[in-house]
Amino acid sequence: MAAAAGVKISWKGPLLHITIKEDEDIILNCSFGTDITGHRIEWKKDDMDVFYFDFRREDPTVEDPKFKDRVSSFSEDLKSGDASIKIKGAKVSDSGKYTCLHINEPGKAPVHQRLIELTVGEFIFVVGHLSTKKIRIDFYSLIRTYLSTGG
Repeated sequence: MAAAAGVKISWKGPLLHITIKEDEDIILNCSFGTDITGHRIEWKKDDMDVFYFDFRREDPTVEDPKFKDRVSSFSEDLKSGDASIKIKGAKVSDSGKYTCLHINEPGKAPVHQRLIELTVGEFIFVVGHLSTKKIRIDFYSLIRTYLSTGG
């Protein structure tokens, strides 16, 4: 998976960590490798409903009003198992743990799930060095600050 400029991606066990700048668009990938048309796909943020495709319905549903008009799917890709969503203009408040669940029958437990931790903020890079007569230390640091615009 290639990362766009300003996007940091890392793995820790089954959890994918993504860090982006505020106001950037991000695609949260979720793919199951099989046709999922007619199945239920649920996206949750910190266990709260965000977005879902219901069984055999044409239109996906955005549950959380904070995501209204900012979350979209790639419903034409359901046949290839792609349940990814795109969040437009990410806000600091969008930071959290996202879960993508695949449920193939009503009332049944999820068959598959994907965990993504999204961090939205601003990056500040610090480069420099400290030196004395005996020692020189070069350092490079990434400092993440969170700037909120009231969202």
